[in-house]
Amino acid sequence: MAFLSGKKESPQELSGSSSANVINTVIGPSVHIVGEVKSQEDLLLEGSVEGRIEGSQIVTVGRQGRVKGEVSGKVVRIVGKVEGDISALEKVEIVPEGKLFGNIKATRIVISEGALFKGKVEMESAVVTPPPPAPPTNLKEKKG
Repeated sequence: MAFLSGKKESPQELSGSSSANVINTVIGPSVHIVGEVKSQEDLLLEGSVEGRIEGSQIVTVGRQGRVKGEVSGKVVRIVGKVEGDISALEKVEIVPEGKLFGNIKATRIVISEGALFKGKVEMESAVVTPPPPAPPTNLKEKKG
């Protein structure tokens, strides 16, 4: 587990999560990043980022987290504040104290009562590949 801060609270407390999911990488509240953040594991941001965050798993902008830029991931959860567009392969969730000023592109969206959202939503259905067509059959019966 990577911690970029000396914060004593657990990652689940910081993210407002009650789930048992283990958050592998935490960017603490005293960290300010200008540029791009890429993660192959769950990411909790409690600091600030000016730039792009690209995750392949769950990306959580925690209570103290601030982002000015794009955020993408398998699941994007906003507890703090994001000024920029969000895209998620599975779901975008904005919890009651979360704030998003930007557009959302996802297959599922959860905006809790009390959350602040200003932007547009583009819903995409999950990509389902249709089965290949059945091979043609000969409908003529043989008479014998």
